[in-house]
Amino acid sequence: MNKIFMAFIFITGIILIILGTMTFVFASNYGYNDVETGSLIYKNEQGKVIGVEDEVRLVSRLPTNKELQTGEYEEPLAYCLASKGVVLYYRDDCPYCAEQKRLFGNEFEMLNKVDCNKEDCSNIQGVPTWKFGEEYISGLKSLDQIAQLGGCN
Repeated sequence: MNKIFMAFIFITGIILIILGTMTFVFASNYGYNDVETGSLIYKNEQGKVIGVEDEVRLVSRLPTNKELQTGEYEEPLAYCLASKGVVLYYRDDCPYCAEQKRLFGNEFEMLNKVDCNKEDCSNIQGVPTWKFGEEYISGLKSLDQIAQLGGCN
């Protein structure tokens, strides 16, 4: 029994080491550690900060004053839309919805959305449909169009 327990602990330790290494490898492609704050900084292709993760608390946080003063911070569009109550109605089997999702990339998960395969969407005529306040607008939209309609310029 004691040998089985020790083998279990050993194997668990090896698995945790492997998973930790994989997390480091994947995370290093998307951001870097800020020496001053100890936070993980994420930047877009233009060099604007689009996310900051505090490694101590493992939660997202607002940008630092330095990031705001230098103009390096750019609020993710999906976060702005979500904070304004904009909703996307979509279906997984819809090619236009898939393209809308592709445009948002990883930010897609931040959006307020309704999956019409799982929920009743009888109040809309087709997907993708965006709800801005009380107005419903159907069809695939560019990120610029969505930002303008959602007041996230």
